[in-house]
Parts: sequence; C-alpha cells; structure tokens
Amino acid sequence: MYAEKLCSFANLISEPITFFTVIVGIMRAGFTVFPISPRNSPAAIAHLLLKTSPAHLIIGPEPSLKELMVISHDLIKKD
Repeated sequence: MYAEKLCSFANLISEPITFFTVIVGIMRAGFTVFPISPRNSPAAIAHLLLKTSPAHLIIGPEPSLKELMVISHDLIKKD
C-alpha cells in the first residue's frame, strides 16, 4: 500500500450533491474520508480534528463553514 493512500480527508461541506460527489471521489481514489457535520459546535469539530489528525480538510464555500473552521482552528491552537 502506498503511503499517500493512507492520508485521510476531513470533509465539511453542507450542500448534499457536492458532499456526496466529493466523498465518493475520495473513496474511489482509495483514501479514507471522515465526514464532519457542520451542525457540530466549534469545540466538537476541534476535538474531532485533534483525535483524527486528517491530512487534508475540505471545506465548502459557504461563509458560515469558513467561520466555523476559523473558530475551530483557533481552539486547536489554544490546546
């Protein structure tokens, strides 16, 4: 197994068709996907990211998702 196939992706996209397409594409490429619900609190998302240590993070274009990730990132930096 190649090292790059061991990378994981955290996926935070709220639009259903894009979400499904991205998940299936990543899985077909042989990578692990960890979908994160945008309904989680910033603290919960920070905890999930710390526990799973994804190699990549995919965030949708919505301003609310970007703000959620900025707050979650700030919480991670505090720890």
